[in-house]
Amino acid sequence: MLNKPILSRTGLNSHQIKALQVALDQKRRGEVIDVPAGKSYGAELEVLVKMGEDMTKRFTRDFQAESWPVHFVLLDSKISNAYAYWMASFEVICMTTTLAREIDELCDDVARYLVNHAGNVSGFSYLRDIELTIEVKSASLKGLLVQGVMAFFVGHEAGHLLAGHKPVVLAAAAGAGGDLQGEKDPEFEFFVDDFIAEVASKNEGAGVHSLRLNAHEIDADVQGFSLTARFWLELQEVTQSGVKWPAEAALLPAVSSKPDRLLLLASTGAAIAMSLMGFKQFKGDWNKQETHPLTAVRCVVGLAVLANRLADRPQERLTLQLQGECIEALSLVHSRLASILLMAAKADGEYSQVAQMLKDKPEDQQLGVMFHATGVAQAVALSNDVVKFLAELLREFKACAPERAKAIRVPQEMLVEWSAVVSTP
Repeated sequence: MLNKPILSRTGLNSHQIKALQVALDQKRRGEVIDVPAGKSYGAELEVLVKMGEDMTKRFTRDFQAESWPVHFVLLDSKISNAYAYWMASFEVICMTTTLAREIDELCDDVARYLVNHAGNVSGFSYLRDIELTIEVKSASLKGLLVQGVMAFFVGHEAGHLLAGHKPVVLAAAAGAGGDLQGEKDPEFEFFVDDFIAEVASKNEGAGVHSLRLNAHEIDADVQGFSLTARFWLELQEVTQSGVKWPAEAALLPAVSSKPDRLLLLASTGAAIAMSLMGFKQFKGDWNKQETHPLTAVRCVVGLAVLANRLADRPQERLTLQLQGECIEALSLVHSRLASILLMAAKADGEYSQVAQMLKDKPEDQQLGVMFHATGVAQAVALSNDVVKFLAELLREFKACAPERAKAIRVPQEMLVEWSAVVSTP
């Protein structure tokens, strides 16, 4: 019985699927889609799920042999979110079908816009010189953007695990009233990490601010973006090996031919991922969030790390003065979000506060409205305050080093150390 083959595409046995479903049911997070091994998730979702499966394996390939394997699981749910469940005898990264479809739709929108509208001043202007049909270009660029989005979601959770966060996060979450559920049966003990945590609660302020949890979420982002950068650099190395690419992948050599192109593509994927997590107002308590720092803060920090690692720089202190490619990526995604918000509002006649502000502003001022609405403008303007916040998080993170030591799953030299310095004009 112990050697019974796994019959599920998830890589889980029937008992593990049952245990995961019990945990999911406690907050109605969705139903496990249990596709038989060797079968497809269907034309709509197969490509994205395959990326999730492959990246989960890639990002955990250096884990010590005795580590639990990490599985990628798709959930049927109307909720837009992704979760990581750390169960008693296995670990999974879950993504809902709603979030998967949103990733597909936004990446499709951005890709089609770029293929049709990339002007001379755009870092994507090279797309016009590639001799492919608009349809093939759009599909190829969309696929690359989806990889960039999936790299963030999978990389963040792999970052938690490889850096040994489990014992610290479990203890901190329990102390802060976190989502830690225990049962008499050890198989049903679990912890869940919401990827989209800051917009999931309707009762803001009811939880307890945990500096320790915030610190480990930032570290998971840092480690995750380091993994993401390694993914893109490895892909770049393959493109330079003389491999002949099929037409649908013809963009990859062009993207990989110059560092600025690669950074722009990777940053656009990361910006799309962050936008799907939702943004919350940047106000007085921006540095007092319960478990996860504001998305705007994570966005600025994450893009700084991504640029640093793609440049293959040694581990060093970060400046939060974003590179031009990162700013272009953020501007592009914010612009597309503004268009989508306005189109949706015009279609149903219901204008949110942001949509109304966009409607009332001239087109050349709408991007500024979006940057302010998401808090990214404030995070950049207050970068010195963000640096001070990171220093506070780093002190808390280092204080937990003894607790993490035995749980680290990769060689110590693979972990990225982080801090930040005040930006200079």
